[in-house]
Amino acid sequence: MTVRCRCIGLLACGLLVATGAHAQPTCAFRTGRNATLLLPADALQGLDLRPGDLLLAFTPEGRCAGQIRWEGHSTALTLWADDPMTPEKDGYAVGDSLRLMRWRPGTPLLPLQLILATDRAYWISINRYVPDGLYRARHLAPGS
Repeated sequence: MTVRCRCIGLLACGLLVATGAHAQPTCAFRTGRNATLLLPADALQGLDLRPGDLLLAFTPEGRCAGQIRWEGHSTALTLWADDPMTPEKDGYAVGDSLRLMRWRPGTPLLPLQLILATDRAYWISINRYVPDGLYRARHLAPGS
């Protein structure tokens, strides 16, 4: 009986730790529509990023709508739109502002300021969600 109680207690403690404030966010994916944010490595210079950190995209309501694991080189972040087949809003709606954050295990989310590139006509240069849009980060820095 004591071994059983210990196992249940350890399981409960594990659940508390896993659901803490610093747990990895759950993000929407494969909702049917998306946009792409190009993240060149030089746009992230000076930002405290380590391999394994997650770059996350959030809707204005605070829902995670995309994630990519940083591996130290240029990458792309898929920005998922709301899934019209589900009752809740689980991704971006047209015109939603883009919010990015860095997540590292054991640390709180770090808000990032996104500055978009404007030197190509085909890049979306406003910080608002456009389905099928192509964005390119010019610079990411800590901030809101």
